[in-house]
Formats: sequence, C-alpha cells, structure tokens
Amino acid sequence: MTDSKLLERLKSHDESGLKMLISKYSAYVGTIAYNTIGQSASKEDMEEVVSDVFLAIWEHAEGITELRSYIAATAKNKALNKLRNITVMYELTD
Repeated sequence: MTDSKLLERLKSHDESGLKMLISKYSAYVGTIAYNTIGQSASKEDMEEVVSDVFLAIWEHAEGITELRSYIAATAKNKALNKLRNITVMYELTD
C-alpha cells in the first residue's frame, strides 16, 4: 500500500490503517530511535518510544502531509525526549 493511501486510512481513523502503518514502519521507527538514543535506553524505553510515535501519528493524522518524513521527525523527537527523561532520572538517583 502506498503512503498516500495509508495516510488516507489514518485520516479517516481506520484502525486497519494503523495496523498497516505499524507493520510497515516498526523497524524504521525502531532504527531511528536506536540510532538517536542508542545504549542509553532499556528495551522497555525503546518500546515506549516506538509506541509513542504510532500514537502521535494516529492522533495527528489530519495534519500530516508527508508520512515518511513525519514518522522520521516524530521518532527522533520522541527518542530525544525519552533520553532527556532518562538523564533526569539518572541525575535524581545520584
């Protein structure tokens, strides 16, 4: 399925579109997250970042014009936010 058709499904809140999105882009999102926060995050943190990306896409689908670039930007931002939270938590425990 093309990204434009997938985006149409997401904009109409078709849950099958979300399932297709996750199937198509999970590895891509995971790679971006890993490359952004690397060894600083646990497996659970990485899974949370990936989930947060797909939730953000689902919630903001109406405003998305180019799916792949939105996914990349969102994945990087969510990963950086997670890294900030990890850093703060680490500093609080020291």
